[in-house]
Amino acid sequence: METTALAENVVTNTIPQQFVVGATVTGVLAALLLAHWLLRVLFSKTTAGIERKIYLYPLPVRIWHWVNLAVFLALLFTGVGGWLKLWNMKGTLINAHIVLASVYLFLWIGFVAYNMLGNGKNYKIRPGILTRCVKQGWYYLAGVMRGAKEPFIPSEGDKFNPLQQVAYAFIIYILIPLFILSGMLQMIEPIHGLMIRTHIFVCTFTAVLFAITHIYMVLSNGSIKNMIDGYERYDG
Repeated sequence: METTALAENVVTNTIPQQFVVGATVTGVLAALLLAHWLLRVLFSKTTAGIERKIYLYPLPVRIWHWVNLAVFLALLFTGVGGWLKLWNMKGTLINAHIVLASVYLFLWIGFVAYNMLGNGKNYKIRPGILTRCVKQGWYYLAGVMRGAKEPFIPSEGDKFNPLQQVAYAFIIYILIPLFILSGMLQMIEPIHGLMIRTHIFVCTFTAVLFAITHIYMVLSNGSIKNMIDGYERYDG
């Protein structure tokens, strides 16, 4: 009976237009990344170099990274599923979503506090960032195809290349706070609809687009080991 009711609910409820738009944009991005990967496979020139590595990601950062990922995926599963009315967001499921959101809040507070103790220097936007972002972006688009040398070399005082720096700073200091705030403000009736649209359409789909791009960059550059053993690898 419960399975039949769920199936009827999926058929009779129209998929929100915002979901269609977000899913379309996500699909286009995934197709572009796939095309980029195919071009790299077909045309990229590799240059022999000595792999060097530097310890940049201590254990607390790595633990935060994986726990944060797990909580985000669980929030995505419960939240988007409820939005699409694949299940009723009441009782146990809504309680689980609220608990997960609370954990996500404390994870964010903990990471911001950690940044205030010194790690925040890696997210500081310095003069000339636009020029460096263009150079790094061109490397990703075309340089890797020609076997060009990586324009950014990581160090203890400067972990991230300029594109990573801008993206991570945006996620940590703008998107996640907006995510959390819009989720909390959904309970206020006069702005409930606006907060729902902001929370789901703006924040969720932006986070998904970032996650897809991030995963592609990690896998295509073979850098998933960074968040396992803490060492950043690069050609020296």
